[in-house]
This record gives sequence, C-alpha cells and structure tokens, in this order.
Amino acid sequence: MRVALYARYSSDKQSEHSIEDQIALVTKRLAAEGHSVEEVFTDYAISGSSANRPGFQAMLKAVKADPERFPMIAAEALDRLSRNQADIARLYEEMVYLGVTIWTAEEGRVDELHIGLKGTMNALFLKSLKEKIRRGQVGQVKRGKSAGGKAYGYDVVTHVDARGQVERGDRVINEEEAQVVRQIFQDYVAGLSPGAIAKSLNGAGIASPQGGIWRASTINGNRKRGMGFLHNRLYIGELVYNRVRMVKDPETGKRVSRPNPKSEWIIEAVPNLRIIDDETWAKAQARKAQHADRPTHRQRRAKTLLQGLVHCAECGGRYTQKNKDYIYCMNAKEARNCTNTRGIKRAEIEERVLSVLRFALQNERFVNIFKQEFNAALKDMTSGQAEKAKRAEKQIKALDKQIGNIIDAIAEGIGTPAIKQKLIDLSAEREIAEMKSKAPCLTAHLPETHEVLNRYGDIVGTLDSRTLNQMSDSHRKIAIDRIQRMTDTITVSPAPMQKNPEVTFSANFNALISFGFGEEIAKVQRLLVAEEGLEPPTPGL
Repeated sequence: MRVALYARYSSDKQSEHSIEDQIALVTKRLAAEGHSVEEVFTDYAISGSSANRPGFQAMLKAVKADPERFPMIAAEALDRLSRNQADIARLYEEMVYLGVTIWTAEEGRVDELHIGLKGTMNALFLKSLKEKIRRGQVGQVKRGKSAGGKAYGYDVVTHVDARGQVERGDRVINEEEAQVVRQIFQDYVAGLSPGAIAKSLNGAGIASPQGGIWRASTINGNRKRGMGFLHNRLYIGELVYNRVRMVKDPETGKRVSRPNPKSEWIIEAVPNLRIIDDETWAKAQARKAQHADRPTHRQRRAKTLLQGLVHCAECGGRYTQKNKDYIYCMNAKEARNCTNTRGIKRAEIEERVLSVLRFALQNERFVNIFKQEFNAALKDMTSGQAEKAKRAEKQIKALDKQIGNIIDAIAEGIGTPAIKQKLIDLSAEREIAEMKSKAPCLTAHLPETHEVLNRYGDIVGTLDSRTLNQMSDSHRKIAIDRIQRMTDTITVSPAPMQKNPEVTFSANFNALISFGFGEEIAKVQRLLVAEEGLEPPTPGL
C-alpha cells in the first residue's frame, strides 16, 4: 500500500534531526508490513495544537485530490498529526469518508478508540504544559524578572549567581532608549499628539522598537490592555503580568489575544527600573483620560472594504484612514518620508474597484468559464460513482462473510485479542464500503447549471456600495472577505491638485474565475456528505 508520511517537531529548541529520525523509523516499520512511502510531508518547529501547518495542509490537499494514490497516511504517533482533540477527530472523519487509513508506528491502525483516548490525553498534555509555563512565568514576575519579551528602554541580561548557576530574566535600564521614553512623555504632557511625536522621532532618525519608523499607535497603545508607551507601567517601576490571555480561533486555528480584567493582573514593584517620575506619569494619564471616551472616527471601526490592500505608488507604503472620509499614504502622514501627501476619498476608490469587478464578472467570457469550471468540477466529483458502488457492494458481501466467520469463532469460545482486533478492522472496512455504495443515489439531488448561474448573478449583485451598506454586519463581513480575495493590488499615484489621483487595480484572476464557484461546490460537498450521515469536510476546492 502506498503511503503519505507526515513528520513534525514542535519547538525551535528541538533538533531538526527529529524529523529525519521519525521518517527513518516510520519508513522501516511500514516496509516491514509491506507498505511503501509515496511522499513525505514535514513541518519544522510548529506546534501540533493547530491544524494550520503548511506541511500538514499540503498532505491533506494531496490525499483529498487523489485518495487512490494515498490509501494510507502514516506518522510516528497520533500526536504528530495533531494534539488538538477536535482536529484529530475531524481528520479521522475525513479519512474514513475518503476511504483512507490512518496508521502510526506507536498505535498501529488508528480507530475510534484511539481517537477518543489519545485525543483526550493530548488535550490534557497541552493544558498541563500551558499551566507549567504560566507557573514558571508567574514565578519570574514575583522575583522581579522578565517573563518574556523585551520592553523599549531596557536590556535583558544574564549573570552567574553565587552557586554558579545562570540567572536569566534580569533587566537593566538602557539609558539611550530611556532618554527617548522621557522625551515622549514630556512632549505628550506638553500637548503634542502621538502622531506629532512619531513624526518628530522619525525626523530625528531615531529607530522605533522594531527598528523601523514610529507610528502613532506605537506611542498611543491600548488603554484596556495596558499596552503602548503611554500605558507601560514598567516605566514607573511596576512589572505587570497577565494583562492578556491567548485563545485560539476555532475557525482559523490562529491564536488571538483577549484583555484580562485588571483584578487578574499580577503587579510586582521593581523600583530600580523606574524611568518616568510620578508627576509626569500622572499628567500623561490625566490627558489620556480626557480623550478616552471621546467618540471619534479613530475608535475601533468595522473592517472596511479595501483595508490593507491600497498602497502608495511612490513609496509602496499602505494607505490608512486618517479622517472620516479620506485615506492617505501612512509614510507620508506619519513617517514623513514620502512626498505623496494627497488623500483620496475612501468611498470613491471603493466604487472604482467595485465597478471593475462587476464589469469583469458580468463579462460573457467569465460567465462561460465559470460554467465550464463548475460543470467540470461537478463531473469530477460524481464520475465513476456507479462503478465504485458496484465494487463496494461486492466488497461488503466478502466482508460480511469474514465477519460472520469471526463471530461464529467467538461464539464457540475462540475469542483471542487478535481475533477481536480483526473484527474491529473488518467492521471499519465495511463501514467505508457501505458509504461508497450509497453514492450514486445522490447525483439526482445535485443542482442544475442554471440554478447555479442564478445564484452567481445574485452574488455579483452584492458588488455595490449601497447593497453592502444595507447588509447586516455578518453578511457584510462575508461579502468583504470575498471581494478582498478577488483583489490582488491597488496602487494610488499622485496627481495635480485639480485632478483625481490615478488608481491602478489588479485583480486575482483565479479568484475571479472561482467567484461563487467554490461556494456552490462546497454546497454539493455538504449535500453528498450529509446524505451519508457524516459531518461535512472543510468547504472549498
């Protein structure tokens, strides 16, 4: 049997040889059982707590594209594939649906029992690891040491204590950076805005904490999270821990931060690290409080249509919204290293882009390509179903005979562990074969091309500013995400004052072709799987 082999290690502190060792071990074990490795997929220094791993996703894509080429996926152990309980259960369901076996050197052929027990154990392992890390970080903070990360104005140092052991996490003031911190607070207390302070620092050639240009947001920070220069209590000799917690988005698998209530913050006095005096700090916080509840356009707003996509033709910098109606080159406004200082109305550039997309998607050429691609994908999904079903029915009869013989043997008292395991394996094979045998009856429920084209037209109708503004927040977000996927680049070139800036728009051709197409195919996939009583696989092509 040909196998897709997956190997992974979690930390950049581990050796890359771990991957080689896993591949060697699994390949040897597979060969002993008569299997051969068709292709190897790897992820280096990436945690198994998320399924968003390049190598893992590449393996899934390859297996889903051609299950007959990869009838088995293999790994050293189940936790190499995933440590997330939901992700590993999802993987198992998808592989059962495709008729693909999961095998590991540690567990052998993986079944529902492994998924339940090992999935729980891996989830508990991650929880325990998280608690140990947190306990260690809290201990560091209680000793006045750094729990991780580097704050501007300080250097993290190590030294050897009296016992000869290396002590890590101590901070000392970096006097050159501390002078910048003092200047920022003095300028802010004097009435300068964070944007003006950022311009001054950039004009003086002072590098930001990340080594680039200063921005107003770096100085302003986030009051609720206690972050940013003007909120960093380390500057008054207080080390604060547990301001935020990290949670994983179940849809994307990405970790996002959430602010903790102040009652859960851990604060430790470190007077030797004070940079700002109490009087200056109090004046800065008083000024921040005056603006905290002011309802301006700068407060958090809903995601805009072209956010992050518009760039300056002069310097390549991003355009950002600086007032209610206009967007500007960020480098021209904040860093002062670009001459393209003219803004452009956000509504104007959005309508320009939408009109181009509407024209392209209503073009007869695109509509014809859409029909061809959709029909080809539909045919590919349903072709050969009848023949596969016949083969599956023959397989079911053969499996029923074997299962019956084993049940008879067990009834007669011959119930060894090996016989029981064989019964479990045969039952799993029968379940897969039964699903395959039901596929032909589903083709009658698939949508007609004209139905899909009608829905395609409805979706194109959403490419209008007025329609977008009338949508609910959830539907508008979906529409914006769809439009952003179709947009490759947007650049704005300066023009004389009496003329509108020149806008150059480049669309993502593949996304245009599949506009609405992927959504409809996903519906077909959900229909096929729902008819078989399973959860739907990940939607998309």
